[in-house]
Amino acid sequence: MKATNRISIAVFLLTCAGCQQSMVELETDLRPAKHDRTQKPRRKSGEPFLVPQGTRLLSRGVEVTSSDMEPIIGELKLVTDGNKETPDELYFVELMPGLQWVQLDLGKPYALYAILVWHYYLPGPDDYRPQGESNFLAHVYEDVVVQISNDPAFKKDVTTVFNNDHDNSAGLGKGKDDTYLETSEGRWINPKGVEGRYVRLYSRGHKVAWSGEPVRGGGTELNRYIEVEVYGK
Repeated sequence: MKATNRISIAVFLLTCAGCQQSMVELETDLRPAKHDRTQKPRRKSGEPFLVPQGTRLLSRGVEVTSSDMEPIIGELKLVTDGNKETPDELYFVELMPGLQWVQLDLGKPYALYAILVWHYYLPGPDDYRPQGESNFLAHVYEDVVVQISNDPAFKKDVTTVFNNDHDNSAGLGKGKDDTYLETSEGRWINPKGVEGRYVRLYSRGHKVAWSGEPVRGGGTELNRYIEVEVYGK
């Protein structure tokens, strides 16, 4: 092997090692929701969600616009207020039926490394049944599409970072991501450094699931958002 090749390989390995050392586990400072049995928002057990060192929360208090500027419940500013529950105040926004979106303006372009979404947190005490906490109502979210762009109208230079619309009913392309149950874990999306100023999140209501199994006829077209967090640098 030539000396120059050995040097190149050595530099590559050192660079990779440096990259690994610069990655840290992402944490959120959101307070626990009112009826949650855990102490803070959490992720499923398994591999940690890693982001580059220096990644920070960019979305707290930023401007939020929507396809429904007059929500049925709440105000759009609740999407980025950092509050997942309060005993005396409303902490979520609920949009009109059908396909709707909310959009966050980060103020300028950033490289984005995490988008956290909570449509629904955990069942309240009225949803628990005598059989125990394992039997609970949860929400199943479909047609969830998350996009990033520097164009506020999302007409050009749009990157889709999550899409579980499997039949293209939203007209944004068929998605390959899984339909999921929403709990205190929310949905943690990895944009992998995609650069953009605006983040737009689509949804088309939810279905109710009983202990993880969808309930026939248990659907609603309303679109709820409790909190969205965007991290980058």
